Amino acid sequence: MRVIITRPFEYAQEFIDLLDQHDIGHFLLPCLEFVKPSDDYASLDKAIRSNHEYDWIIFLSKKSAEIFFDRLLELGGHLFHISPRLKIACVGESTASFIRDEIGFPVDFVPSQFNSQVFLKEFDPDQVSRLILVRNEIVDDDFVDNLNSRVIAIDLALAYKTQVPDLDLADFDELLLLNQELCFSFTSSQTVRNFKKSLGPERIERLNDLKAISIGPRTSETIESELSSMTIIEAKSASLAAIVDAILLINV
Repeated sequence: MRVIITRPFEYAQEFIDLLDQHDIGHFLLPCLEFVKPSDDYASLDKAIRSNHEYDWIIFLSKKSAEIFFDRLLELGGHLFHISPRLKIACVGESTASFIRDEIGFPVDFVPSQFNSQVFLKEFDPDQVSRLILVRNEIVDDDFVDNLNSRVIAIDLALAYKTQVPDLDLADFDELLLLNQELCFSFTSSQTVRNFKKSLGPERIERLNDLKAISIGPRTSETIESELSSMTIIEAKSASLAAIVDAILLINV
């Protein structure tokens, strides 16, 4: 079996290492890349400089946390310039681990399941809270609307924008011609949509009945909508390890 990895190039290595541990073949087809937000970090820089005015900061991805702390240093700041009363919330454990282990800050809230829906159900900020929400510029959910009724103010800090990379599909076309057993791994809804756009309708038609491994419910919904001919297998939890476990079960 060969696993098609659609994660961004810079985040693929961890997944590759896990697959290699189980001698699972893989092919890298990054369907997402990160670029500067349209406001050239203006909203993010403002949030960093005024972080002492807020009660909570929410990171929706590891990438948003990485860029936040990188920008802090680029602006001439230091970690001690982050207000000690600013509480940190993260949607996923990989983001929380990055902040705890690499930044050295405590994380005050992580949902029991690593997705935005569960976060919204379990997150219960103080009613006087003001929030900084650090995120991708392009989103397709109602996360902000759901939070708005529970806090005084939410200020959006745009950390990055995602776009479809310019892919050379020659090697992928050769892989399809070999008729090898393939499965496709998706770790976000955006990678699913970008995958469909990059491949085009003719290639997508050739993927009928092939397996799509999804990291969670929202991604599964997007696969069902955009790649309806594929067979969806959803990981038991939102982690790369759980995706590998799902792949291993295919061969049982």
